[in-house]
Amino acid sequence: MPDVQSTVVEFVNKLRKRKIEGSQATAKYTVELLRSVISHQRVPHANQAAALIDAVKAVGEQLIAANPVELAVGNVVRRVLHIIREEDLSLTTAAMGGLDLLDASDDDDVDNCKGIGFPAMSAAVVAAAARSTLRPPSLQTLLEGTPESATVPYTSSSGADSESKSKSADKSSLTRKLKHDVIEGVNQLIQEIAGCHEQIAEQAIEHIHQNEVILTLGSSRTVLEFLCAAKEKKRSFRVFVAEGAPRYQGHLLAKELVARGLQTTVITDSAVFAMISRVNMVIIGAHAVMANGGVIGPVGVNMAALAAQKHAVPFVVLAGSHKLCPLYPHNPEVLLNELRSPSELLDFGEFSDCLDFGAGSGSLQVVNPTFDYVPPNLVSLFITDTGGHNPSYMYRLIADYYSADDLILALGRHVFPSNAFFSVSSRPSLSSSDEVAAHDVASLLKTPNWEKNSSLKSLVSHMNPNVASQVISLQRSDNDICVRFFMWVCKHSSYCFDPTQKNQLLKLIVSSGLYRVAHAVIVALIKECSRCEKEMLKLMYCFDELREVFGFRLNYPCYSSLLMSLAKLDLGFLAYVTYRRMEADGFVVGMIDYRTIVNALCKNGYTEAAEMFMSKILKIGFVLDSHIGTSLLLGFCRGLNLRDALKVFDVMSKEVTCAPNSVSYSILIHGLCEVGRLEEAFGLKDQMGEKGCQPSTRTYTVLIKALCDRGLIDKAFNLFDEMIPRGCKPNVHTYTVLIDGLCRDGKIEEANGVCRKMVKDRIFPSVITYNALINGYCKDGRVVPAFELLTVMEKRACKPNVRTFNELMEGLCRVGKPYKAVHLLKRMLDNGLSPDIVSYNVLIDGLCREGHMNTAYKLLSSMNCFDIEPDCLTFTAIINAFCKQGKADVASAFLGLMLRKGISLDEVTGTTLIDGVCKVGKTRDALFILETLVKMRILTTPHSLNVILDMLSKGCKVKEELAMLGKINKLGLVPSVVTYTTLVDGLIRSGDITGSFRILELMKLSGCLPNVYPYTIIINGLCQFGRGEEAEKLLSAMQDSGVSPNHVTYTVMVKGYVNNGKLDRALETVRAMVERGYELNDRIYSSLLQGFVLSQKGIDNSEESTVSDIALRETDPECINELISVVEQLGGCISGLCIFLVTRLCKEGRTDESNDLVQNVLERGVFLEKAMDIIMESYCSKKKHTKCMELITLVLKSGFVPSFKSFCLVIQGLKKEGDAERARELVMELLTSNGVVEKSGVLTYVECLMEGDETGDCSEVIDLVDQLHCRERPTF
Repeated sequence: MPDVQSTVVEFVNKLRKRKIEGSQATAKYTVELLRSVISHQRVPHANQAAALIDAVKAVGEQLIAANPVELAVGNVVRRVLHIIREEDLSLTTAAMGGLDLLDASDDDDVDNCKGIGFPAMSAAVVAAAARSTLRPPSLQTLLEGTPESATVPYTSSSGADSESKSKSADKSSLTRKLKHDVIEGVNQLIQEIAGCHEQIAEQAIEHIHQNEVILTLGSSRTVLEFLCAAKEKKRSFRVFVAEGAPRYQGHLLAKELVARGLQTTVITDSAVFAMISRVNMVIIGAHAVMANGGVIGPVGVNMAALAAQKHAVPFVVLAGSHKLCPLYPHNPEVLLNELRSPSELLDFGEFSDCLDFGAGSGSLQVVNPTFDYVPPNLVSLFITDTGGHNPSYMYRLIADYYSADDLILALGRHVFPSNAFFSVSSRPSLSSSDEVAAHDVASLLKTPNWEKNSSLKSLVSHMNPNVASQVISLQRSDNDICVRFFMWVCKHSSYCFDPTQKNQLLKLIVSSGLYRVAHAVIVALIKECSRCEKEMLKLMYCFDELREVFGFRLNYPCYSSLLMSLAKLDLGFLAYVTYRRMEADGFVVGMIDYRTIVNALCKNGYTEAAEMFMSKILKIGFVLDSHIGTSLLLGFCRGLNLRDALKVFDVMSKEVTCAPNSVSYSILIHGLCEVGRLEEAFGLKDQMGEKGCQPSTRTYTVLIKALCDRGLIDKAFNLFDEMIPRGCKPNVHTYTVLIDGLCRDGKIEEANGVCRKMVKDRIFPSVITYNALINGYCKDGRVVPAFELLTVMEKRACKPNVRTFNELMEGLCRVGKPYKAVHLLKRMLDNGLSPDIVSYNVLIDGLCREGHMNTAYKLLSSMNCFDIEPDCLTFTAIINAFCKQGKADVASAFLGLMLRKGISLDEVTGTTLIDGVCKVGKTRDALFILETLVKMRILTTPHSLNVILDMLSKGCKVKEELAMLGKINKLGLVPSVVTYTTLVDGLIRSGDITGSFRILELMKLSGCLPNVYPYTIIINGLCQFGRGEEAEKLLSAMQDSGVSPNHVTYTVMVKGYVNNGKLDRALETVRAMVERGYELNDRIYSSLLQGFVLSQKGIDNSEESTVSDIALRETDPECINELISVVEQLGGCISGLCIFLVTRLCKEGRTDESNDLVQNVLERGVFLEKAMDIIMESYCSKKKHTKCMELITLVLKSGFVPSFKSFCLVIQGLKKEGDAERARELVMELLTSNGVVEKSGVLTYVECLMEGDETGDCSEVIDLVDQLHCRERPTF
């Protein structure tokens, strides 16, 4: 290969002289050169793959030695070697599968093949194929599927003659096929390297969001294309570029970014920490990514990573797959850095007198490194041309690209095993290199502090369980070192730290007969798995395999540790099974073990089994003690069986050996509180002191929670104040219970005060505490402080959970911004969380309430991506929304979909659909649904029937109503007050006053005493028919029968008096209403306004439906002020009246008058938030934003804070007009007025909320969430 050899020499010289800039160019040239080597390589019929591998390795070693720092060269050499091995393995596997391929050896004969058309295979070929079948496929391999080149079509022979004629042709064709497939694979690799920038740039829109600030360092084409791609997708953001001294590559990048139209700011490297608080994300390009997830990048990148971690800013690394290096940074084969010329830092002429040139005269030395190393714990996300990945997954991704045989290319330096995955049934023999590695590691274990030995870390980084078990076998005399090494190697070897591989190593230890070591290791593994149920179950399955395959039994310490761990994990049934096996193995169970088993059974609710087990303990001769009695108490209280719990407690109180302790009392008090027996619970607390057992912090916390659940906040605080004098220091749970109780009671500021006291007492809030506060703010409609709390959580390393985001999403839905809540789904994924059914139900319900049905349906369809199945609440929200829109047919279709998914129909959903069908007048369909509900026997109340009755009532179909009443009785359902009230309403609508009185009498006879509503309906009918005196008599009769009038009754009377021209009587009724503590409502105000204007201006009342509107149009400000004065004199609250007037005035276009009205009320010290929202909406629709700003300023000066909605309306209006500066000022005013301290952190969320009310991008976000989840990688 003379031409190829000259090309190799030329390329080696370029690498040595650093004439090729950039890893991508270097990688591309390297692959193209290796393609030429493969193309010109003469391949023998035997060992074709080996010949190609040797040729590529020979060239690859020269290239790597020419520039060891350019790791991309070694990476692509290994990639090409991996391609050769995979293509060879593909052909071998096809042969094993029965394909009619001839063996490549010239000496073999077809007749030697056993069977029909099967070639004879060497042991090496069989072993290679076995390795392939035993290596578990990665997630990426499964997703990408099998390449077409790996599939060999089956062709049958036509006979022995055709075989012999084509034998020599098949030999050469097989050779050509291997080379052809390898070259095709290399061509694909070249295309992959050439297009890596574009593949990475396509993902920019998923990670860069509107108005973000991005920090980068140095010059990287990958970063340049990534940022420009986001710019092309209409993302508006700013880039901070660290200059990258002393080569100042950041200047070049900044120039390119400005030329592409990006907002760019150049900063010095030393200013990174100063500017990081303003940054939303750090994005850098990598020189190389190591197998442990560490990054080699431009010098100074470690400083940027540390700054990002300090300020909780995501640190994102962009790297093409050719930069993924299979080596670890501590491997001796890896050269991480090189030093550049000192002239880049200092002027030789100026510093010649103090520089050290080797003569010993100077004392100044200059170090100018090229690269920096970032450990994996500082990296948030890797973005490669295959997608986004966690740092912990990089080693597995790398395993898909490289073969273990090729990790170390130089001869004589193989310290890594060639086969990392192997059969568990027998011990594979070790190669000579593996034997050497095992002895080397064993010798290092004898040195002090061997865990910190860097050489040892290098040796075990890719050590498989087979070699690790050999090391343990060599150290069998020292049990302690064996256990320590087992746990240590499982953390440092990429082939041992997965739970499956840990169990594999344990099996190998047992198969070697190292039972004493195995028992000690098992105890350590049980303790490690005691927090994860899934890992514990895998470990127990491993124990079963050891028993079945090797006859291995656990010893007593193993069983005892296992019982305790199962009890901690609430696996009571497994604990009992373990006990039975322990007993069958001949072990005598001790008292501690019996206690553990009883406790485990009780925790899972198996109290009867626990009692039977306790009887066995007592028969053996053990004594009932406090621990067992307390466990029984726990079991009964968890099952709310307080009767048996009190019996156990009585027995414990009488026996000295099992006297109840503080835990016993606390458990029983908690059980009593759960069933609402607070008086007994407090009595038990008092009894504790009498028995010499002081209440604990948990005792007080349980009682405080019970009081808060009942809304008795003051008593809860009294109990809280009692704790400290009694020597019980409140913990985080105590404070959280109080904060949650205050938030549920709407006292958010007091809850904040408790939180501040909590921090002052050096007790830091947990995620549950923050969730309670966020929930309180969201229920109060104050989403800005809620998002500030989210920022505080992130700053204090208190990771938000799914419930945190659910509360925030519900808060956004409450303020009418469900489309913004959808954006939080992506934020959840970015935080490593997956939404649950509550998340989807909150979002779907919020979208349905706002009428965004298409988005809600798309969200429903996306639930499958997270393996979440919709429930009855999900479909009920959608059905209800369609019913309200009058689309009963669509709602019925969703009901059908719900039933096909196997979700049972309940009464609420059925009643919702009946209501929707009734509203569109489809009586027959409503009756059919009702009959279905009856057949399914899910009707427990007459609500569904009442809905149909209401429809008949509005249609004045009295006969049908009475028939429906009979049906209610026939079904065995008891007619409710609502049922009779609906009948009364129908009779009144049809003009049958007498009939309505008969229904009243029927109610009394049937034992369903009428409440205020049937009386009120009849009074309203009498007033409408001009029979006011009879209405007054009925009102008196109602009061005589013990039924007091409510606000509806008073409203009906006021309206009746006004319509009959009796304004004085109407005002007297209003006074009586206020005296009884009822608030005036809009109907009262409308009637009073109508009567007031009629009496003053003599407006004709002939058209009753429009008279109120006429009255308002004719009302001047003096008239309005007089009406306000009259309401005040009557003792009414003017807030409701003003809101009513503002609403009506704004509808008439008289916004300025409503503004004056609000300002007048504001001067009295009353702030009308809802009225202000209405005015703002009216002004913004007319683009009078200056008026809005003036009103906001006035409100703030008065000491009040406008609502989030008001701010939103004005800010969005200013942005639409292009007045970004004033909009920004108003955003800052919003944060200041809401008391936000962490403005920089909250600003991103608030600006996102202010972007607009468009819902078009919701579908894009949902698609993005689906894609992100589908690309998620498992983390180990």
